[in-house]
Amino acid sequence: MRVKPTIILLMLFQLMTTMTMAMVLSIAPAMGTFFNIEIALVPYLNIGFVVSGMLVPIFGYYADKQGVKKILVLSAFLFSLGTLLTAFAKTPAIYFFTRMLIGIGHNVFFALVANYASRLVEPRLFIKLSGYFKLAFASGIFIAPIMGALVVSTIGFQNYYLVVFGITMVVALVLTRIPHVENISSSPITLADFKALFKYPFVWWMMAMTFLVFLAPNTIYTFLSIYLSSVGQTQQQISLIYTITGIGAVLSGFVILFLGHRYSLRDLLRYGVMGVIATLIIIFPLNAWLLVPALLVFSLALDLVVGVLFPVASTMPVKNPASLTATLSLMMSITALMTSLINPLLFERFGFQFLLGMVLISVTLGYFAMRKGLSAIEQHENR
Repeated sequence: MRVKPTIILLMLFQLMTTMTMAMVLSIAPAMGTFFNIEIALVPYLNIGFVVSGMLVPIFGYYADKQGVKKILVLSAFLFSLGTLLTAFAKTPAIYFFTRMLIGIGHNVFFALVANYASRLVEPRLFIKLSGYFKLAFASGIFIAPIMGALVVSTIGFQNYYLVVFGITMVVALVLTRIPHVENISSSPITLADFKALFKYPFVWWMMAMTFLVFLAPNTIYTFLSIYLSSVGQTQQQISLIYTITGIGAVLSGFVILFLGHRYSLRDLLRYGVMGVIATLIIIFPLNAWLLVPALLVFSLALDLVVGVLFPVASTMPVKNPASLTATLSLMMSITALMTSLINPLLFERFGFQFLLGMVLISVTLGYFAMRKGLSAIEQHENR
């Protein structure tokens, strides 16, 4: 298969996985009704998805060892199988495990697709390609609340997951025909090589940055719908707010496409984190007039970070970049697990604004960790 059809297929699959991942965030009230649980406990339903991210480094290690294409295709089949099983999940316990399978597929695919793309095309085209993948991801984020409203009002949970299963299974089968790409290292990757990742200071700094910055989306997107419901917003109004927020995610893809040739991926990462901090300051008062436009800009800045983080990691000076991107994905999952376990209690006791203050502090700390990490990378490259 040629490069262009390969890229289109990967973008389509990324859109489907992202839409399915993000859809449940905007329909927390409906999920509570469907499973007959309190709305504040709905985030616990997503723990299966979150826990799955803990397995990503294992897949990253084998991607470096046996080839990134094999593991990428495997993740596509796992995701598709997860959607089929979720279509028949009638209890929270079953949903927990089927959502975990969806999570493995999504998290592994998301962690490795940039790594695969970096070896598929020439370096000068990689930045533009990163923009296209970001657009696919952002389109999934944008469509998710619209789809969520349709699922609640018309389509139904089971029908949605069956349709997604049909589409993703076909795409997964076609993905078996995409080109093979060579590993960066010509020598076999060993467990010792994976352990050697952690001798680099920049790896630790970037892990810390990922953990601290991604407290923000895991907190805000999970509890925003619950907060909005508590102040009287209907499901349709909540979905509209999430859709407007998703426009920022789409715009971030265009930022990468049109500014990627003027600024390095590392510069865009810096600007993205700075933008997240600035918009969190505006969101914190929960002013009714400023909340929605601030969320839109927050989404733009955050998804700029999401769009360039793995491409940045894929080009770091290490022997096994798939293991590195998988490790950063693990940090995202640890963050998501912590927020899923702790934040419902904090939300119940202190409210949404307390959570906003908490993530503002964490992202600010993440900015300084990122600066240290990027500085350490440059020092390593200049040796």
